[in-house]
Amino acid sequence: MEIIQKVGVFGRKFSVHITENDELIFTNEKLFNKNTSKYLLDHIDPLYESYKQFSMAAAITSVIFLVLAISLYWYGTTYLTPPNDAGFLFMSVIFFVAALISGVKAIRSRLNVVCFNSHDGRRLFSLYGNKPSTKEVEVFCNNLKIQIERIRYNGEISNERLSEILGKHVNFLFENGILSESERQTALNKINNKTKLNVVELSSGNKDKLT
Repeated sequence: MEIIQKVGVFGRKFSVHITENDELIFTNEKLFNKNTSKYLLDHIDPLYESYKQFSMAAAITSVIFLVLAISLYWYGTTYLTPPNDAGFLFMSVIFFVAALISGVKAIRSRLNVVCFNSHDGRRLFSLYGNKPSTKEVEVFCNNLKIQIERIRYNGEISNERLSEILGKHVNFLFENGILSESERQTALNKINNKTKLNVVELSSGNKDKLT
């Protein structure tokens, strides 16, 4: 499962890839710079956040300045002759520039992002909510939410699944330099012994019942 978002004319790209090992790889590419972050799915809060906003104040201000600019230009060119129209034309240019600045501010104020956090509320990564399309982002986020929620740490989980999840945690810590090779091997051995012990105890109990 993967989504790729391209932004701007300079080729900035965001990508999210879900591996078969229940890991999420987030990549941020900008010109010649590339940053990659890796997260375990069960570290991610499935309840992602969506933010949408637009500065109506800047948009309204831009329209008002534009109307004033057009009005001053029309009055100066219609009812006045040079050089008496110079003041009106100059003011129309000033208001037009102000309208342009406010319009750019309104465009830049547009915000449509989807944010994923860790379970403790720390921001992990964000995606644009409309690239490549709103529908594709919505489908991807919902599928990611489902995939995260299927990983559970409760009594219903099997020993095999528990061993698999804990092993991935240990290997993840080892790959990021938190555990040494010997510490990794020790942890994996403890995990194997723990899960196998539960199986043996269950089998022994069943055997006693039969005898």
